[in-house]
Amino acid sequence: MVFFLKGSTIMDEFSGINAFFNMIYHHDRAFSRALLDYQSFNDYRQWLRNHHIEIRELDMIDEYSFSMIRPGMTIKDISMLTHTNLQEGLQRIRSFLKDKIFLFLIPGINKEIKDYSFTGVDYIFTISKHFKQEDLSFLDPFPGLLEALFYADEWPGGLIFNSQHASFYPLHSISQAKALQKRIDEKTMFNKEGHSSFIYHLSDLHLGPKKKLKAVSNLLDSLDECDQYAQSSHQKQVFITGDLMNSPNTKNMYQANGFMTMIRKRYKADITFVLGNHDMIVKGLSIGGRQRTKVIAYLLGEKIKVIEKDKIVLVKIDSNAGGNLARGMITRRQLDQIDSELAGIENLEDYTIVVLLHHHVFKVSKSDFLKIQWREKSIFGSILDKSKALVDAEMFATWLTQRHIKYVLHGHKHVPYFMNKKGTYYISAGSATGGLKESESHYYSYNVLRYDYMDKKMKTCLIFYDDKKKAERQRVEVYLMEEDE
Repeated sequence: MVFFLKGSTIMDEFSGINAFFNMIYHHDRAFSRALLDYQSFNDYRQWLRNHHIEIRELDMIDEYSFSMIRPGMTIKDISMLTHTNLQEGLQRIRSFLKDKIFLFLIPGINKEIKDYSFTGVDYIFTISKHFKQEDLSFLDPFPGLLEALFYADEWPGGLIFNSQHASFYPLHSISQAKALQKRIDEKTMFNKEGHSSFIYHLSDLHLGPKKKLKAVSNLLDSLDECDQYAQSSHQKQVFITGDLMNSPNTKNMYQANGFMTMIRKRYKADITFVLGNHDMIVKGLSIGGRQRTKVIAYLLGEKIKVIEKDKIVLVKIDSNAGGNLARGMITRRQLDQIDSELAGIENLEDYTIVVLLHHHVFKVSKSDFLKIQWREKSIFGSILDKSKALVDAEMFATWLTQRHIKYVLHGHKHVPYFMNKKGTYYISAGSATGGLKESESHYYSYNVLRYDYMDKKMKTCLIFYDDKKKAERQRVEVYLMEEDE
């Protein structure tokens, strides 16, 4: 049986779909976090009724019972608090839908999806109205939706999924719709082959203090969930843009090395990193002499790294080079050395150059959902950091433009940020173990980039925000790389 479920507005329908599949696929905490107040709970129940989905136990929860529910609770906890058989009722519908195939037809950015017909699936959800760029911020995306978010540059399209698998297919034409229908008929829709690889961009872990152990555990939980959908035949890349350690002593070096070894094994990944100011500072003082040499030799390695299978050349820049550890400095001498090494790469024009450094090149701003703190002010809808950026930023930016370098990844301010400036993307990672604060919530953050190794271009950047206490909703912001500059 196929139900065509069409929504009149983007976010209302999308929120209903998202909450429903978080509920169905045992994402209990995400489901309860979606019920912000009794009105939103009633809206969700109305959404279920509109789509002919009956869950009697939800209808038994009155306003008083709802007032006892707290964000992040499990279904078991909610059942006990509200004295309902909600857990049993959800198990009933979960069992019924366990092996069902769903197709979610998603519009594009300023592009509505055409009215295609499909057979061979159990339920079809459609959002008819197109998205805008500002709509691409998603709260607690249900398991499987990440597959579609990674490929947002290919929307409009169809996300086909069940409880175990998910694949996204672009739907720009009748021929693409027919190709998807053929896969459904042949039951090969989950055997999708593509030409994408994935990059995890982490920064500012500040390993050393014991409290970071729990933060690392939370980070791994989030990465594990993400990793189910960031799949490729190419090896995953992990780029760490500095401040691996809180301070560079022997114990912390071993801890940083242990973290990277674990990440390498857990995700079968290749790891590349640069040093941050905290990797060079002991109790507020820049280290020097023999100790500095030891730290750099142990951690830094080569300045140029070639990822041959992806046709990527990584340029690892030491932004601590000029001695200004707070603002960062690169120096002309370092860029001349890099130029010399790049000149030694045969057919350099066949590669995509990606620059890694620690310090932010330009001022960065917080996402609008993060509240203003005492050292910040609101400018045109964003929260602008007043701290100064890289000392030789203009010289560095000119160098990037002259060499047609389009991708620069950094950290330092614990503020995730995505900016296109004169054809170069400057992508900042937040702290992967926590650094952003909104009210009483502390967020850790990381980025995931999708790279097309046939086009040799980055396609999407997803910024993940996770609350340390898991009480607030995970937020995923999606940014698209433009095809032409």
